[in-house]
Amino acid sequence: FAFPFYGVIYDQVWVHANGFLSFDRGYPASQAAVNGCVPSLEAPDGAIYALWDDLDPSRGGQVFFRNVEDQYVAVEWRDVPRRGGGGLNTFQVLLWPDGRVLMQYQAVAEPTSATVGLENWDNTMGWQVTCNGSGSPPQPGRAWLFLTAAP
Repeated sequence: FAFPFYGVIYDQVWVHANGFLSFDRGYPASQAAVNGCVPSLEAPDGAIYALWDDLDPSRGGQVFFRNVEDQYVAVEWRDVPRRGGGGLNTFQVLLWPDGRVLMQYQAVAEPTSATVGLENWDNTMGWQVTCNGSGSPPQPGRAWLFLTAAP
């Protein structure tokens, strides 16, 4: 479905192993592995950072994508470890056609090494929840709801 995100309508999304979604294009794993604070002039842009970190699904876990009858899209990272070890991460992002974004967390191994937030396509707007230990890191049972389209 069409998804309004900071004034732009998107009809596709890229799901990244490193815990985020991007709307403008896919990014090579080497560019997307190192998280940063938002907004930033550095790529990736036009993104939803649910738990942007150096995650490694090749070491275990799975990433799921499901469009539920065009009512909403759900993306889940289940039991995904960080590269280099540590515990497992389970979290999901839900997108609705009205621009709502819900991030919810079941397990977060290293919350202080990740970025959580949103950033528009040209880096002029961003909403940072946490970045590398600053802010409010995600915890099991926590959820954030964002509205990305004008009412």
